[in-house]
Amino acid sequence: MRPTVFLWDIDGTLVSTSGSGRRAVERSFVRRFGRGDVLSFRLDGMTDRLIMKLALEALGVPAADLEREIDAQIAVYLEELVSETASASYGVHAGVERALDATVGRPGCAVGLGTGNVVEGARIKLEKVDLYRPSLHYDWHWDFNTGNGDLGNQGIHQMDIARWFLGENAL
Repeated sequence: MRPTVFLWDIDGTLVSTSGSGRRAVERSFVRRFGRGDVLSFRLDGMTDRLIMKLALEALGVPAADLEREIDAQIAVYLEELVSETASASYGVHAGVERALDATVGRPGCAVGLGTGNVVEGARIKLEKVDLYRPSLHYDWHWDFNTGNGDLGNQGIHQMDIARWFLGENAL
């Protein structure tokens, strides 16, 4: 087998999180700023850091303070995410466990997360549905602060569309 890299996104690819991430972000802004209305945009395809940056800019946080404020906001978001995932209804997509089991640790395969979630957020979401694996590497980002390029955020979805078009509904 030729060396192969499998990069998995979390939300919408491995699992359905029922909007728990968005609710956790909104609650984190209510806690810190008394406002939950700062997410006037879609979150899919964005990194956690970029989501926080855009929301903080919408609140008028000065550019000089953004990095510090992003870090502080993510810390509160992670606390809210723990609370949110405890009550949220999650679902693992069909075939995911089998696909992970077939690839993780397989010779010639590198398996990782190509996701916009911060590391701790990824762990929280995946542990909820017993998918977190230490061998599921998390260190690939195109641009850590704002995105991982179109490949990581959108590429897997384009592959799904191609598979559906070809009638290939199984892994």
